[in-house]
Amino acid sequence: MYFRGIGTALPSSRYTKAQCLEAFQNSDWFDRLDARSHLLASNVLQRDNGIESRRLAVNGLDEVFATGDPGG
Repeated sequence: MYFRGIGTALPSSRYTKAQCLEAFQNSDWFDRLDARSHLLASNVLQRDNGIESRRLAVNGLDEVFATGDPGG
């Protein structure tokens, strides 16, 4: 197996763990999940895992947790 190329990207939008958690808690998804799922998601988004912020290629965090039609 050979690599023909490697691509990288660094989106300009940077979000902290606190911003990601707040966006999740304000989303429609949060209301759809039970308490155990809330705890799990909060752990993933808050835990000291070496990730201080996330760079995402979106216009805003509301897009990340949007529950609308993925096709439109």
